[in-house]
Amino acid sequence: MALEKVFEDPLWSEIYYGRAYDTGERLSVTSAQTFRDALASQNGRVPTVLSLSNVQLGVNAVARLAGAVEKERDAEETAGGAKRQFRRVDLSGNMIGDFGIHAVRALLAKLRGVKSLNLANNGLGEDGARELGEELQTNRDLEALQLGEREKGLKANAIGNRGLEHLTEGLRETYTLQSLSLCHNNITEAGGEMISRLLRQTPSIAVLDLTGNQLNSDGVIAFLPYASQLRVLDLSSTGIYGPAIEKALCYLLRETRALANLSLAKNQIEAKPMRRIAKCVAECATLEVLSMEGTKIEASGVAALCGHLAVPEGVAGVAGVSPEPQSAATPTQPHCALTSLDLSDLAITDRSTLCTLAAALPHSALTTLKLNRNAIADAGCREIAMALDLSQHLGTPLRVLEMSSCRLTEVGVLHLLVCVQDNPTFRVLRLADNFLSANCEAELLEAVNQNEHLQELRLTGCRISHSCLGRIAKVCQRNVRKAAAEEPARLKVEINRLSQQQEKLRELEAEIASEEQHITASELRRFELETQQKRLQGGETAKCNQLEKTVDAELKSLATQRSVLKQQKEMLATATTAYDEQLTALKKEVQKEEERLSGLQQKAKAAEATFDKRKQDHPNEMASSRERLKDIEQQDADFQERATEYRQDLRQRQEAEGARA
Repeated sequence: MALEKVFEDPLWSEIYYGRAYDTGERLSVTSAQTFRDALASQNGRVPTVLSLSNVQLGVNAVARLAGAVEKERDAEETAGGAKRQFRRVDLSGNMIGDFGIHAVRALLAKLRGVKSLNLANNGLGEDGARELGEELQTNRDLEALQLGEREKGLKANAIGNRGLEHLTEGLRETYTLQSLSLCHNNITEAGGEMISRLLRQTPSIAVLDLTGNQLNSDGVIAFLPYASQLRVLDLSSTGIYGPAIEKALCYLLRETRALANLSLAKNQIEAKPMRRIAKCVAECATLEVLSMEGTKIEASGVAALCGHLAVPEGVAGVAGVSPEPQSAATPTQPHCALTSLDLSDLAITDRSTLCTLAAALPHSALTTLKLNRNAIADAGCREIAMALDLSQHLGTPLRVLEMSSCRLTEVGVLHLLVCVQDNPTFRVLRLADNFLSANCEAELLEAVNQNEHLQELRLTGCRISHSCLGRIAKVCQRNVRKAAAEEPARLKVEINRLSQQQEKLRELEAEIASEEQHITASELRRFELETQQKRLQGGETAKCNQLEKTVDAELKSLATQRSVLKQQKEMLATATTAYDEQLTALKKEVQKEEERLSGLQQKAKAAEATFDKRKQDHPNEMASSRERLKDIEQQDADFQERATEYRQDLRQRQEAEGARA
């Protein structure tokens, strides 16, 4: 009973008893109080969050928690009281293991409606992944599943490719999961195909973290063509190689319409591929956060990326200035939308590269810039400081600057603080682990005191005294309070402006409602007229159809008559040609007969002359000559008769030809 009084919430006491059984720890008031304080530090702020991270929970603790939740729910249903709802459950950093996943499944079934589950660093393997896959087949509430964290723990999960296969199978018919973290889970190159299948069959996934899995270039290339649905993609420490991944990555950046956060940190990207990737990054209108930490892109790669940071004039406001409105007819050109850029640990020492970066800052949309672990020294710091100085430029939207472990001295830091002194946008400066001297504390405090906008200045590990760090923290807190005090006034002005806009909106809505009524009446009248017109058009259509049929019949008849007329004309032309040929032949024959008749007449005359001469000369031959003359006359008569017949025949043919014409 004494132990139960330590815990105000009965759930915590059940967890404590189960934890003691798992760890073998002796029950005591002191250990119970320590455990209670550990849970209180994680819970209580948000009633929908159940956080049990790093408290050495095992299978018994989770099972007892599930039983306690069921009892509490039954009691609430009986009493009719308000039910406690947990939407996010964090069990990371415990010792649940594969054997304890069945208890986790029971807990999810009792809690009902859990949206987010964190099981990172629990020593899960293939068997645990199989259990989770079975749970995902029926769970329609879970939206986020975390099986790993960016920093690898001592009890990191290792589900491997087989475990990933079980998860993929479990998510085959699930369309609710939106976030999946598989950091440091021993997934290799062969797992790329399973991730590809996972993305194809689960289009709801928008966040995918694969940090610390040795997928290599081929494994990542296998699923990048299907990653256009992702909003966040983390490929840190996955063993990818820039020249091999370049084409697939550029394809993703060109095709995506959702990707906002991309991390390629701690991979060997190199400078040459980075020059091509930088162009695609600049043209990706959705990409806002890019991490290139430790990617060995060298100075030329950084310069290429910085060269594409500029935002066209009028696209984005700078230093709080609103952009100029663009015409709707003017097509928007692709521009770099990056607001956060991590260039840490890239061995940036070249001053020309820093000059390029500094020149790009006033024209970019960057609000966060990380340059940690680059030996830029005071000279490089001076270039960055000049870009933040309002006396040198119109301003920059940069709010957060990190330059930890950059070999800065008090000279560079003080110059930077002076340059950002009047910059109302700049809020956070992190300069941990640099080479500041304790002798500069007075100047440092003076520079910080004069800055009314700086809300965080981190100088840990810079050989600055704790008292100085405390005074700097107080100044930053003063600025935070001032900004918080100014915020209500600004919000009040904004509320007044919005109230006026809302009043105008109401008037416009009333006008729109009136216009909509008028439009509705007009549409009703138009509908009636259209109905009447259709009715009239129905009768006219029948008549038109009948007339069209009659016209078609007449046209067909006319076409037939034209065909017959054409045939008759062709026959007439053929007959005329034959008649002309026959007439020509007859004329030639008549001419021959006339010539023959003329010859006979001449012969007759010659015969008469001969006869007369013979009559005179030979009277005895008179009788015979007369007989011969008679014969000749008879032949002449025959010829005359035939000529007459030919003339009559010719006349008849001419008359027939005239009749045909």
